[in-house]
Amino acid sequence: MTAPTAPPPLPGPASTPRRSPSFLLKMAIVAGLVLALLIPLHMIRAVLSERLERRDSAIEEITSTWGDNQVVAGPVLVVPYRYTFKTWKEQVVAGRTERVEVVETAVARAYFLPKAFEAVGDMAPDVLYRGIYRAVVYRGRLALSGEFPPPAFDEWKVPPENILWEDAVVALGVSDLRGAQGALTLDWDGRALPLTPGARMPELPGVEARLRLDGPLASPVKFRVELTLKGSRGIRLAPVGESNRVSFPRHGPTRVSRAPSCRRSAR
Repeated sequence: MTAPTAPPPLPGPASTPRRSPSFLLKMAIVAGLVLALLIPLHMIRAVLSERLERRDSAIEEITSTWGDNQVVAGPVLVVPYRYTFKTWKEQVVAGRTERVEVVETAVARAYFLPKAFEAVGDMAPDVLYRGIYRAVVYRGRLALSGEFPPPAFDEWKVPPENILWEDAVVALGVSDLRGAQGALTLDWDGRALPLTPGARMPELPGVEARLRLDGPLASPVKFRVELTLKGSRGIRLAPVGESNRVSFPRHGPTRVSRAPSCRRSAR
């Protein structure tokens, strides 16, 4: 009788293959090449950034002497008026400081927009150079005309004696007055009124003409303003009238837009 044979030994755990030194060397070479290529890429980006800064500086230098992007808003009829309000103030009464209610008077301004507004422009583009850089600029004429209805203060319940008609002005907003050439004049119902800097329009510089009215307007008044402007990048017009018509004959058909009539009081 033969003795039973012993079972074969179980296989041991698979050993992890070792990476050869040549594979690790290849990975190190690839990583080194990637890092080496990042250096010229960073240098190229630095050169591009420097060129862009020089271009922007050159364009800024050109437009600083010629004129920047122009924004024209108006004209707007501005009529000041007085109003009263109550406030509390500290006063000395019989040797004691007390808070008493007092009535004070202040002046606010009412802004009236034209019923009809038309703008006709004739702009000629040009190119100015500063070294290898260039900027597109323009020069042209812009005629603004329309009609103002008689201002109405009824809805604000302002007494007629509080309206300062003698201080009424017509304001025209022009964002960059450096581009305005020649003397500016407002044709107000046949009267030629000079436009001077210092428009009373919020957040936009410009010019204004003092009307020196003796009283309220009895009928609609026509106006006309001609501007000779220089600028760059573009020109924008604010449609301030109830009915607006903007036309640039050399640059396409007439564009018509409408905006609701509105009035605003600034205190």
